[in-house]
Formats: sequence, C-alpha cells, structure tokens
Amino acid sequence: MKSVQAFITRHKIKFTLAIALVLLVLLLIKVDIVATIKVMSEFDWRWMGIGAVIIISSFLLNTYRWQLLLQGHQQQLGFWLLLKFRMIGTLYGDVLPSEFSGDMMRAYYLTKHESLEMSVSFSTVIVEKISNVLALFVFLFVAIAINTTKASEAGIWRWLMIAIGVFVIGVVVLYSRKFQRVVLSRIINKNISWLRFVKKYYEAIHVYRNQGGVFISSIIISLIIIGLSMVLNQVVFFGLGVHLTFVDVVLVISIITLSNSIPVSFGNIGYRESVAVYMLQFFGVAAVPALAFALMMRLIRLLTSLSGLFVLVFQRDTLLPSPRK
Repeated sequence: MKSVQAFITRHKIKFTLAIALVLLVLLLIKVDIVATIKVMSEFDWRWMGIGAVIIISSFLLNTYRWQLLLQGHQQQLGFWLLLKFRMIGTLYGDVLPSEFSGDMMRAYYLTKHESLEMSVSFSTVIVEKISNVLALFVFLFVAIAINTTKASEAGIWRWLMIAIGVFVIGVVVLYSRKFQRVVLSRIINKNISWLRFVKKYYEAIHVYRNQGGVFISSIIISLIIIGLSMVLNQVVFFGLGVHLTFVDVVLVISIITLSNSIPVSFGNIGYRESVAVYMLQFFGVAAVPALAFALMMRLIRLLTSLSGLFVLVFQRDTLLPSPRK
C-alpha cells in the first residue's frame, strides 16, 4: 500500500496532466472546436473595459482583506507588498496543479519575507477561503430563492447539499481544536515537526475567535468580491452575445466555482470547461458558446496572472527577506 502511495505521490503531476488531456479530448469530441474558436474571435472586447475595472477592483479588495486578516495577528504590513505577493499567487495558481497551490505560494513568500510563522500565513489563507465560500453560499441561496424552478431543473440543490457537506467537514478539520486533539494528534504523532505545525496553526486560526469584527469584515469584503466576480462573468457572456439574467449567472457560476475547488486535473483543465458546458445547457446555452465562455474566462485569468510574472521578473529584489527582520 505504501509503495502505491509513494508511486502516486511521485507521479502526481503526470497523473493530473493525463486526466486534463483525457478530459480535453472528450470535450473536443463532443463540441465543435472550430465553431468555438469562431465564436471567441467575434468577442466584443469593448465589454472588457468594464471587465478590467472589475479585475483591478477585485485584486485591491482581496489584498485589503488579506491585510486586515494579518492585522488580526498584529502584523502591520504594507498594502503594495501584499499586492505583489497576491499577484505571484495568481501566477502560481495557474501553472501549478491547483488554485490553492497559488495561495500557499503567496503565504510562503510572505512567511520568508517577514520571517513569520508559516502557520500564521496559512491561517489567513484558510480564513479567506472560508469567507469566500460563505459569501458564495449567500449569493447562491438568494438566487435559488428567486428562481427555484431553474435551480431544480439544473439539479443545483443536489450540488449545493454536497458542497455544504464538504464545507462543514472542512471547517471541522481546519477549525476544530477538538478534532486536532482527538484525531490529528493520533494520526501524525510520529511526525513531531508536523504535529508542532498543526498545533501552531490551530493557535493561529483561533485568534479570529476573539476578533469577530475582523472575521465579519472579511465576509463582507468577500460578498463584494463574489458579487464583482458574478458581474465579470456576465460581462463575458454579453461579450459573446449570450444574454443570461444576473440570477441565472449566479446559479451556474456558483456551481462551476464550487466544483472547481476539487483538484481533478492539472489546473482543472478540461474539468472546469466540461462542468461549464454541462451546467449551461440547463440555461439554454448551447455547447459551442458555453465552451467559448469557459475558454474566455481561462484566457482572462491567464492574462491576469501575467502581473505575477512581471513581479517575479522585475520586482524580484523586493521579494527578498526584509532587512529589518
């Protein structure tokens, strides 16, 4: 059993790339790629003026929220420094197997630059994720209440129940001190370094229990960020000539986002596009424009991640450990 686990660990990237390739092939068999490229070539880029404002605003709000969460640990860090780390995280999130890998990389850079405990940086990333998911659930519940019929037709209740179940389990694992004492201590008691990190992590994340205002502020900012994300998706739909109501956009994008949190393939290439094509059919969007939408969103994210490449190439000196540390 251990040899199988070791083999999978060594070849994890190859496996995820193979899965991505298989999913892409299956998708291209089902959807006319030539027609998809034609639809993408006719995209009305004037809509991206609004899109650019949304993307920049989201970057700034995400950075401000991170700064706020770090202040909960008595870390007064510069906004522009954190913005650079966030840009780097976006880049790594696109070139590594999962988006969460990018979050871990920005936490790593911050830890090295400020000589922080990794548990502190990691806890801020986790609270960000929890805030985002809670905000997404708020949007999704409101959209379901407004358009119950469409939500039922698309089977969104089923997806939502699964997502809530996974979320609750995740919160218990990541936030419950009792789980850490009863379960994790037994599982990793042979690995002292891991056990120490886990204990420090739980100490770091429980800081926010005594700072409810910081956590509530994080959720409020997440609501704004998720709202902007929904508007961005609708802007892309408009650019492709696909007209969905905002409620429909919230319903379909929420499920795509929640499903994308599961790292199925490398960068979820093929998987995210397949979910988009599947879900959008319930909203009257044909496979070709649905795939065009998914590919446009991936292209926009790739272009956005170039900001991280700029920082790594031209701002590398600013990423070195702080002299005052």
